[in-house]
Amino acid sequence: MAFIDASLPGVPVERLPDVLTNELPAAELNALRLDATLVPFANAFLVADALGDAADRILGAFGRHSSRLIAELDTAAWVWGARHSPPTQFEFCASLTERARLAPGALDAVREVAISGDEIVTIAGRRVTNPVRTAIDLARFRDDGSYSPDVVAELLALARTDAPAARAVMDERRHLTHAERARRRLGALAC
Repeated sequence: MAFIDASLPGVPVERLPDVLTNELPAAELNALRLDATLVPFANAFLVADALGDAADRILGAFGRHSSRLIAELDTAAWVWGARHSPPTQFEFCASLTERARLAPGALDAVREVAISGDEIVTIAGRRVTNPVRTAIDLARFRDDGSYSPDVVAELLALARTDAPAARAVMDERRHLTHAERARRRLGALAC
């Protein structure tokens, strides 16, 4: 947590969360950014001396988006720390039963998916696909130019599992789009 020091005797020092989205008016957020107290961070602002853990990354990714959304794909890989930099476009999904949307004009992406509760983890009040689901989805949906086997391997390592176990998880679900591509890619990993 960061402190705002009013430098006046008797004035209490206030704590700010490490990630700010709508806790302060836009003018104050920009003033703190210009003062180098805050730095732009994904869809939010990060206190300049904050370390940036998974909770900070997920709050930064969500910004002002609905908490009904679920961070997925490269956004989830970044939240888990398997990607070292945030994606250029944040990707979210919504359960077919919950149907959430982004605000009009948002530059991020959202899609509706069939997802079970055991494929979702909650961090700092926001939801993200678990590392295995994230790895499988990246292996399924990324084209050859944007697919990163290192990121998928890192996600599986975070989950303390291996590629054959991920393939078994995938095989439990029927009619997956691009399943054969994912099986081939998971089979090629050396983890």
